[in-house]
Amino acid sequence: MAEPGENLADVAERIYGDRSAEADLIRANRDQILESGKAFSRRTILRTPAR
Repeated sequence: MAEPGENLADVAERIYGDRSAEADLIRANRDQILESGKAFSRRTILRTPAR
């Protein structure tokens, strides 16, 4: 789940310990993500693929 104010790199670091895993989150959540660097304004449930 992405918290308000987080961007995908923040979520990737929190879940995977690696900000570069942002690309994995983008691929898994293309239907929900408009801009990769943009912060989420509300809680958003994201798919988090295994690495």
